[in-house]
This record gives sequence, C-alpha cells and structure tokens, in this order.
Amino acid sequence: MSNQDKYGFNVARFVNIKQSELEESDRFCPDCWHVLECCLCQSIQNVYIHFRNNIYIYMHHREYGRGSNTAKFFSMVTNAKLVICGHPDQEPAFLNEIQQNIDNTFILYPHQNSFTYSEIVEAANASIKEGEMNDSTTNITPSYNIVVLDGTWTQVKRMGKRLPELKYIRLEKVKETISRMRKQSSKDRVTTYEAIALLLEVCTFANEIVEISLI
Repeated sequence: MSNQDKYGFNVARFVNIKQSELEESDRFCPDCWHVLECCLCQSIQNVYIHFRNNIYIYMHHREYGRGSNTAKFFSMVTNAKLVICGHPDQEPAFLNEIQQNIDNTFILYPHQNSFTYSEIVEAANASIKEGEMNDSTTNITPSYNIVVLDGTWTQVKRMGKRLPELKYIRLEKVKETISRMRKQSSKDRVTTYEAIALLLEVCTFANEIVEISLI
C-alpha cells in the first residue's frame, strides 16, 4: 500500500469512527456537531441559500466532528460542498470537478499573488466585452469554483499541496473575528465561516446569490 493509500485509509477510518461516536453520543448532535443544548439543526432547517458559483469547503479530517468547527454550519444552509481532504470516497471526484473548470478555480487564501473577487469579475467582464466584438454568443459571465481550505494554518498549507496549481482569491477586507468558538493568533485572522461571509459580502453585489429559500 502506497503512502497515499495509507493516508486515505487513515482519513476514512478517522471520519467513520468520529461519525459513529457522534451518532452514539447522548451529548453531541451528529449533524451540526454541537452539544445538544446548542444544536443548530432546528433553527436552520427551513433556510437554504443557493449560490451561482461553486463553493467547496476542503476540510482537514481533524476538523471533522468538532463542535468548534464553523464551516460545517455553512455547508448545512447552502449548496456549498463539504469535501474531506484525502478521503478516498470524496477527494477524487472533487479534484475531477475542479479540473473541468480549472481556469476559473480559485483557492481562498491570502497568497502574495492572489486577486480580489472584484478584480476577477472586472477581468472577466473585460474579456466578455472584447469577445462581444467578435462573437455575440460570448456575453455569458463564467462560473467560478472557490475552494475554501478549512483547518489550522499549518494544516491548510499542507492541504494546498494536494491540489493542482490554482489561482488564489483573497478577501477585500478583513474584520477582527467576533467568534468565541475559535481563538485566533492575530487580529487579521478569522474563522472559516467568517472568511466565507466576508467574501460573499462582495459576491452578493455581483449577483452571486441565485436563490434564498425559507422552506
């Protein structure tokens, strides 16, 4: 068995054990992972937000099942896809999906060569206008894949190495975290949920949200 296969086996085993523990627990919710006294499921069961672009939450397996994880909540109320890094039943399909639209796939990470969402949209609009001069069928705004790395800063650096070479997207502004669930090492760092929310503040003005349903 290769090191890659061993890693995948260990990831899947960890997730299966963690899920079994949650399902058998009389203290934690197996769906939102919070203690039952703070379970979110009932309060969000009638809320669903659909985004035009594809958002992938690429989660380190050590985050799976943690009540302090904030990305899980986001995946419960939106069409964002939760993918466990290294999981043999999830990662291959995820990598194949982003490969199909790799030119429009971005990792949410403050890389030195990253772009803001506004810059990406402006570049796309400029390309569309140029295309309109030659072909009237090209005036369709492209859809994007946005990969959100979910883990500690040390973990996400390693997770990024499992992905193909992609472009980076960064937040246009960063607010000091207001979450009490995870302690941050500096004021310019926020939880995964807050990072996605800050990104979508900009995306909303770019017609990112297709539908909000209160079922």
